[in-house]
Amino acid sequence: MKKLIVCISVIIVALITFFTVDVIRETQNWEYFNIDFKGKPEIISAYSSLLSGLLGFLSILFVIYQIDLNKEYLDGENKRRDKEDIEEKRSLLKLVLCYSKGIRVHIEQTKNHIESFLNEEREDLTRDELRDVKTQRFLKQLREEGKLGTV
Repeated sequence: MKKLIVCISVIIVALITFFTVDVIRETQNWEYFNIDFKGKPEIISAYSSLLSGLLGFLSILFVIYQIDLNKEYLDGENKRRDKEDIEEKRSLLKLVLCYSKGIRVHIEQTKNHIESFLNEEREDLTRDELRDVKTQRFLKQLREEGKLGTV
């Protein structure tokens, strides 16, 4: 798109130059950039209309060129912003991953601590139950033998 606009601009400048030289050469005994405005009003009027049309078209081309440049700049800016967002999210994800690994290790340690505590409590409970069972048997024997009254 840019190359096309530049090529058309060069062609328009060449046309303006060509028409300007042609208008200057229409005058007899011409000098550089000495145009006879009074002697040939039709030629000057046509030349000025043609020149204004070409310059107007050239200005529109420059506006289109500037819009294209702004679009490219904004696209580049959006891509840069997207890359920054991706990098920021990637770093946040790494932080969450590190934090979750720490939590996992802590949970594993807590689980092991709870399991050891439960095992110790089971053993203590088992000893207490065995003691209660032995006590009940002993009391039952004593009742059977009649050495212990009814309670």
